[in-house]
Formats: sequence, structure tokens, C-alpha cells
Amino acid sequence: MKCENCGAEIPKGDLYCKVCGWEVRLVPDYITVESMMSEKQLKEKKKLEEQRARRLAAEEEARKKKPKLWVLELKFLLFAGLTAAFSALIIHQIDASNRSSYVYQRNAAQRALEREDYETAAGYAQRAENLKPDAEGIQILKAQILDGEGKSDQAVDLLKGLIEKNAHDYDAYQVLISILERRGQADRISDLVKKSGSERLKKKYAAYFTDRPEFSLISGIYPPDTEIRLTAKNANIYYTTDLTTPTDKSKLYTGSPIPLKNGTKTTVKAVAINKKGVSSEVVTAVYTLKSVNPDPPVIRPDSGSYRAGTEKIEVVIPEGCTVYYVIDGTPTKGTGTVYTQPVKMPEGTHIFSAIVQDIEGHISDVTSRTYKVS
Repeated sequence: MKCENCGAEIPKGDLYCKVCGWEVRLVPDYITVESMMSEKQLKEKKKLEEQRARRLAAEEEARKKKPKLWVLELKFLLFAGLTAAFSALIIHQIDASNRSSYVYQRNAAQRALEREDYETAAGYAQRAENLKPDAEGIQILKAQILDGEGKSDQAVDLLKGLIEKNAHDYDAYQVLISILERRGQADRISDLVKKSGSERLKKKYAAYFTDRPEFSLISGIYPPDTEIRLTAKNANIYYTTDLTTPTDKSKLYTGSPIPLKNGTKTTVKAVAINKKGVSSEVVTAVYTLKSVNPDPPVIRPDSGSYRAGTEKIEVVIPEGCTVYYVIDGTPTKGTGTVYTQPVKMPEGTHIFSAIVQDIEGHISDVTSRTYKVS
């Protein structure tokens, strides 16, 4: 190897030139730092190229395996078309089934009614009726639809017809009553409940049913100054004494006795009206206040022929009264004898007469018996 400085030959293994003292380089003279750097860059470049080549190869392989977009679109459209056709077929079959199903049509009408789509509800209800004209409930549903459409008069007529056919159609009653409630026709509800004869309806709609008022005394003849009172449950009472029919414009009964005139006949008419304005039946009673004589006395035995000492005369004494009697005369309070026990029947032919006097001094007619005793 030669010295780079002086060109002298340097023996192998020496580290310095013996001629000029120049340090011997260990790197061969043909390898420079620049060349060493280029080689490194080349290796890195080659490595990058190899990586890129592998990536491109992988992408190409993936591209070959991946189906083309238009093929996917075609498959999707084909699948979507088949699905739509199948769905349409199923829907058609379901629709056909629903159109022939009374239950479906009725339920669909009910749902439409609940959302106040009366036109749609009417269509479903009509189809349901066509399928089962005599089915229970469809006529009631039609009445509800008519009412929702503002045709409440038609609805009422339809429901009344149903009730006339079946007096126990509870649902028809309820729908009809709900319409009458909304229209404020309380009296009609009361009449309807009464005519139904249904205790169930009467109990449910008790607020629309008013019991008629009750009189403290029935019609009849009574002593002077007799008092008449009225009672009713949960209702006001109105009454008249001039033969007119009482209303809520008539005289209100406040609990005091109704004034009656002595010696005349008075007709009292009364009606009870509850908080909803429902009127009861009008009740009538006729009273006559006058002095009332007690009934004639009952005398036993009857008139006839009897043996002496075998019979006694008995008189029935009314409670709270006094009996006066005479033999062969006309009894009065002043002339008669007070009867206290059976009287011995006298011999011969005689007339036994008696009267009754009450605590007010009223005297009955005379009762007489003729006895022939021998």
C-alpha cells in the first residue's frame, strides 16, 4: 500500500509512513464517505421500492377479488325488486283477507272513531255491516259515528230502534243516554231509565231518576185543622192547590204544613225536582176537612125472638168513645144510659137503641135492634 502523502511504499501492517510519517488510513482508498452514504441511500431506496411493489401487488390482488360496483348495484336492484314484489303480494293477500274479515273492519272503524276520523270510520263500519248485517254492536258503532258527524238525531233514532227490538240492549242504552246527557235532556234520560225497567241502569244513572214526593196522609176526609206535610229524597218539592200541574216555578215546599181550609175540599199536587233538574211523577192527593161523626155502634145479637134469660145485649165500644143506650126510645147524651157491660134482654117486645159519642163530642147515627122475649 502506498502513502497518500509521499507515495512511498508502506509495508503491510504498518500504521505510519516511514518516509514522511503520514498516518495510514484503514479504509480502502477507493471507498469515500460520499460513496458510503450513497450506498446507504440506495439500500433504503431499494427497500422502499420493494415495499411499494408489495403494496401495489396487494392492491392489485384485492382489486381483482373485489366485485365491480355495477355488479353490486345490479344485484341490489334485483334483490330490492324481488323484495318489493313479494311484499306487494303479501300486502295484497293481507288486504284481501282484511276486506273479508268482519272483526278487522269493525276494529278499524273503532280506531278511526277514536281518532275522530268519522269518514274513514263510516267506510269501515259499512263494510263490516255488509259482512255481518246482524252482528251485535255494529249498529251501535254506526250510531256513535253518526253522532260524531253531527247527526245526533239520526243516531238517537237508530239507538231507539235497537232498544225497541231488544229492551235489554244495555250498550245501546248507554250510548243513547250519553247523547242525551250531552244535549242536556235530563228528563228524557229519566223517562228512558224508568221505561227500561233495568235496575242496573237505574243504579248507574240514579242522578237522573227522582223519586216522587210522599204525603204524610193519604187522600180522605179529616177533622178540622189536620196538617199535611211532604217529603222527598235529595230533591226540592214544588206544589199547587189550584188544580194546576206543579213545576219548578210553583210554590217551594219548605217543610211547614200545607194550609188546608176547613169545610172544603182541597186538591194538592206535588212534584220533586233534583239538582240535575229531573222531575219526578206528579203526585195528587185530595183532602176534605170537616167534623166527622163516629160510625154507628155494633149491637149483638141481631133482632129476633129469644127465650127469657138466655141472651144478653152487647154493644161494641170504639176506642176513646162512649156508648149511650135506651130501651124503647131515642138515645142522646142527655137521655141515654152509659153502656158499660152487657144488658139483660127484657121480656116482651122492645126496641134497644144506642149511639156512639167520640172525645170531640161528635155523635154517630142510631143503631136499633128489636127483640121479642118470651
